[in-house]
Amino acid sequence: MAAAEDGGEALATLVGHLGFISRPGEDLVGALISQLDGLALEKMMELEEMLARKKREEGRAEGRAERGAELVLELLRLKFGEIDETTVSRVRGGSEAELDRWAERVLTATSLAETLG
Repeated sequence: MAAAEDGGEALATLVGHLGFISRPGEDLVGALISQLDGLALEKMMELEEMLARKKREEGRAEGRAERGAELVLELLRLKFGEIDETTVSRVRGGSEAELDRWAERVLTATSLAETLG
């Protein structure tokens, strides 16, 4: 399985499933790992490292987006006063490109609608 082109992904899915269905005191993942040969174990470790790196990168991207949204909201509050919950939700759900555009527009816009338009 691990040697196949998509085997690493299939193995990760299997390990995740085994972890999910294991009952307390039962170590299905450990039992599977003990049966793997060297190549399969190496591939599984590489996959785990890749998945951990991907999660860290996604976490950093999510953190940047949240900070960007909070910065835009603060700029909007400073320029236009209190912001309604609909607008807060819209900004927090904005894409990175939208947040960049709104941050630029707030400098020259004369209204909230113009900034987010």
